[in-house]
Amino acid sequence: MEENKCPYCGTEFEKKEDSRSSGTDYKPFNYADSPYQYTTDKWYTKTWVIVLFLIFFFPIGLFLMWRYKEWGKITKIVITVVIALMAIWGLISPNSTKSTPAAPPVKTTAPAKQETKKETEKATPVLEAYESDYSAGIYTAGIDFPAGTYTLTAVSGSGNVSSSNMFSGGLNEVMSNPKDEYSVDSFGNAVLKEGVELSIGGTAVIRLSSPEADVSSMKPRAAVPEEAIDLGSGNFTSGTDFPAGVYNVIGTGANGNVSSSNLYKGGINEILGPGGDGFGIHEFKNVSLPEGETLTVSGTSIQLVPVR
Repeated sequence: MEENKCPYCGTEFEKKEDSRSSGTDYKPFNYADSPYQYTTDKWYTKTWVIVLFLIFFFPIGLFLMWRYKEWGKITKIVITVVIALMAIWGLISPNSTKSTPAAPPVKTTAPAKQETKKETEKATPVLEAYESDYSAGIYTAGIDFPAGTYTLTAVSGSGNVSSSNMFSGGLNEVMSNPKDEYSVDSFGNAVLKEGVELSIGGTAVIRLSSPEADVSSMKPRAAVPEEAIDLGSGNFTSGTDFPAGVYNVIGTGANGNVSSSNLYKGGINEILGPGGDGFGIHEFKNVSLPEGETLTVSGTSIQLVPVR
């Protein structure tokens, strides 16, 4: 064709507008290069563009899919239904922003202030001067004596005196009165905070003195109604041969050794007997014998008096 005229017969034809789909650009026909007409898709009809729209802005993605892609009617319906369900779930999901409550931060404010007030009241204890003598046994600060900073003085006898915080303000000394080259008769500024255990061994009687002890926070041991337990020589298991618990151990026979398998955890290793002879002691207080510990009595007899 030359313009609107046939080059062979001379017939003229009326020129009409191209009514093909606006979704495709048609390139000019070129007989020299190819016997066929070829086309190029517009950018918004490309598959990857439509997929991105379906993911990030599905209304436009659905329109482009139905308008330009030949994916089959069933495929298009399935994609449309899936996207619609996801949109509905996003609106009614309990994790949506509409269901997020703003009240909890307000609710937690008041209790926090109350706890702070209680801590403030607890941080201002009533401090008083305190002084008392203690013989062989294990004593807990805040229960058997008030927590505080103490001067320990040997009143009589001799024995090892140590605290569970011996490496952080406590002590581990051999104390006696009179003192000798192997012992001391006084130890100052021992920090015995609440919960620290003070162990006094042998025949030593130790005086604890503090100008400012936390007397108001003391929780003394309560009386225990259970009957005392008498044991002779032998090995006895707590929880089997006698109830597990805390006991004052009293020597009721001649001098003999009494020890427990938890020696370094609130137990005992002492010579018990009538006492008063400078060799053995008559009573060792607050021995902890939890379930399964072995108490060994050798050459004497003892009585276990329960305490708490």
